[in-house]
Amino acid sequence: NFKKAHRRNKFFRQLTAYYLHIWIAYNEEILKNIETLPATQYLVIDHLGLLSHDKQLFDTIVNDWGFNLQYHDFAQVYKPSLFNKADDIDHFVKDETLLQKAKMLETKMKSLCI
Repeated sequence: NFKKAHRRNKFFRQLTAYYLHIWIAYNEEILKNIETLPATQYLVIDHLGLLSHDKQLFDTIVNDWGFNLQYHDFAQVYKPSLFNKADDIDHFVKDETLLQKAKMLETKMKSLCI
């Protein structure tokens, strides 16, 4: 739909940099907190990693952290249609430094994922 695509592009042009600043601040705070903890006290996983690492995540939460939970295979409750595909925002961000900072932060966060 042309109108919907136009509205979406207008939204991205107007607000992408604003929300990217927020995303950067949020993830920088997560990294600051992670850096204060021993590696045994946190796990980082992205939503797609839940499909391949759900058992590892569950085992850590139950066995290492002492939670009393019942395991359910994530693939049995996962609904791919509920996860949005990431949009390519590069051409909406005029500040190349901001974009590079976000990409470096994303790479750092992914490097910490199980």
